[in-house]
Amino acid sequence: MDRLDAGGLSWHIYAPGPTDPGQLNGYGWAICPTFAECLDGPDAGNVFASDQVVSDGQSGSLPSLSIVIPTAANSQHNGFSMLQGDNWIESVVNGVMQGPDWSSSAIFITYDDCGCFYGEVPPPSGPRDPRPDVIVSPYPKPSFTDRKVASYASMLAFTEHVFALQPLATADANADDYLGAFDFSQTPLPPVKLTKHAVPAASRAWIKAHPPPTDDPT
Repeated sequence: MDRLDAGGLSWHIYAPGPTDPGQLNGYGWAICPTFAECLDGPDAGNVFASDQVVSDGQSGSLPSLSIVIPTAANSQHNGFSMLQGDNWIESVVNGVMQGPDWSSSAIFITYDDCGCFYGEVPPPSGPRDPRPDVIVSPYPKPSFTDRKVASYASMLAFTEHVFALQPLATADANADDYLGAFDFSQTPLPPVKLTKHAVPAASRAWIKAHPPPTDDPT
């Protein structure tokens, strides 16, 4: 964030707030509130509610870099419905695709290190980092699977290379930057209208009768 500021580039973190249930008084999964300047300093003005990214995408008010984090209820760690999380992702992606910033956007959809329902390939070592991502943009190569080893640092590397920023450490300096998955000379891909899907009543009833264990490590 400091490098973006120094480069005259804007950034927002869209994250759960202190009143969102299950968010540890606003910390949740957002890194920025770990630092005092993001709570009480000038950077606090760059932190917004999770759902505001949808209206900002529709109005063309997105910054150079957005980090978007769901609330507990809209995540896929919500304890009751993966589909609820899918629907929230749909709302965010649609907000960007249907807005005026789409032509210059790259959306990376990623998850934490547990693997969970989306990652069936064993990681090389340790927790699931590297792990799969989904890239949504006008410029990824169509029907292409990039099989290079990526990590969380790859999103830093992509940001640094796109905006000509210096790396933070050796991890992002040496990480794959995803650029091999893009073709910026191709005809830009049009947006695709995504749709929400209601959680079936039978599923809601089953989930209500079978709450997740309180000691579930995932």
